[in-house]
Amino acid sequence: MADDEARPVPPYASFTTVRNLIERMEREGVPSRLDASYLVGMAGGTRNQVKHALRSLGLIEEDGRVTSRLAELAKRPDERPALLGQLLQERYPSLTSLDQDATKGQLDEVLKTYGLNGATARKAASFFLAAAMYADLPLSPHLTPSRTRGGGGGPSGTRKQGARRGKGQQRTNTGDGTSTDMKRVYFDLLVSKAEDSDELDSDLLDRIERLVGLSAAGGGTSQD
Repeated sequence: MADDEARPVPPYASFTTVRNLIERMEREGVPSRLDASYLVGMAGGTRNQVKHALRSLGLIEEDGRVTSRLAELAKRPDERPALLGQLLQERYPSLTSLDQDATKGQLDEVLKTYGLNGATARKAASFFLAAAMYADLPLSPHLTPSRTRGGGGGPSGTRKQGARRGKGQQRTNTGDGTSTDMKRVYFDLLVSKAEDSDELDSDLLDRIERLVGLSAAGGGTSQD
């Protein structure tokens, strides 16, 4: 029980905000401490969530002093995804070791072991999935946006499905990675919007969940 209590609680901030902060340090240099003067302009609730995320990841100390791990992330941009992947595996092994066919329900169960429920658990799931995708960690297809869905199972089925789509939809899915890139951009915009408000919009959460595959196709909020 003592070991469980000592585990860092997974971040429930916006991954985009944390990533942007690290990129700022890459451009401007790494401060010795993250305090209110460095995070000026950031809303109080957002600031607290970001500081919790960085403490949880072992990137700052309790008093805000920056650790060598954060300096590494800032100064080695080419290695940043791999370094972040190592951190996720070290800090949250029960999340990164989820079965490769794990369901959203199984992810919820792991988050509950950290004491996370409801909106906070959904935000933690969004952070983890966004960070894991950025770090290129293997994830269950049931937890991530599908590149292709529908029947057929083979090339002919895919062609038939494409023929039924409208022209605008065909352009969206043209080329390797285009659809995924657009989903990531949209995901970042939604999370940033959620981060701007201390009160979470249930419709906005539903859109985020549908995008990352946390709720069933067709909408509806997840069950806590």
